[in-house]
Amino acid sequence: MWVTYDTENRVGRIFLKVPPGALHACLPRVDGSGVDLAPLVPLGRALAAYRDRVSGHFDVRVASFRVGASFVRGSYLCNAWLGGQHPPDGSTFSPCLTTAAHDLCGGDPHVGVVRVPLGGDDLAYAKECFRR
Repeated sequence: MWVTYDTENRVGRIFLKVPPGALHACLPRVDGSGVDLAPLVPLGRALAAYRDRVSGHFDVRVASFRVGASFVRGSYLCNAWLGGQHPPDGSTFSPCLTTAAHDLCGGDPHVGVVRVPLGGDDLAYAKECFRR
């Protein structure tokens, strides 16, 4: 797990780097119409609880940090960030998966989802990110 703070952009992040072969039961599923992030909900809730505990016991500023999981498979990178109400409780995710080049968005970035509808090249890219 990584906790970072970018002082220039004033953005804090808490994220779990997921190596290939990890999270078999919690790995997002990709099908012909998008990415199902529902398997990540237990992990999202654990990361949100960690953020809340650190914020409550050490530094309240941590409550505003972005929280998520980072999947790296070779040259493919996808970040799935918690979404929904603030602060996110881990039960929903942003409909935008961030990559090194651009965001793969399947909806309003202000609404939390458990499924990201994608198609074409974006779906193919996501499939590579979440392969076992």
